[in-house]
Amino acid sequence: MKKFLLIIETVAGFICFLFFLKIDVMFALCTLVFSLIYLFGIVDFRKNPQRIDAHLMVGGAMFFIAMCFMILDDLSDFELSASRLLMIIMGSIGIVQMLIFRSKFK
Repeated sequence: MKKFLLIIETVAGFICFLFFLKIDVMFALCTLVFSLIYLFGIVDFRKNPQRIDAHLMVGGAMFFIAMCFMILDDLSDFELSASRLLMIIMGSIGIVQMLIFRSKFK
C-alpha cells in the first residue's frame, strides 16, 4: 500500500513539475526535487522497508511547504488553475502524511 502511494505521489509530482515548468521554472525545479524524494523512497524500499515512512513524511512536508509558498506568493490575484489545484491537493495530502508517519518515529 505504501509503495503504491509513493508511486502515485511520484507521478503526481512529475506532472506538477511539468505544469509549473511553463509558469515558473525555479518553482518547477523545486517540485522536481521534492518528487525525487518519493522516487528515492521507491528505490530504498528494497533495502529497508521502514525507510519508506521517512520518505513519505519528508516528501509530504516538502510539498506542504511548497503549497504554502505558492499560496502566499499568489495571495493578491489567486487564480485556480490545474497546476495550483494539483499543488494544493499534494500539499494537503502531504501534511496529513507528515502527521501520520511522524508518530511512527517517536
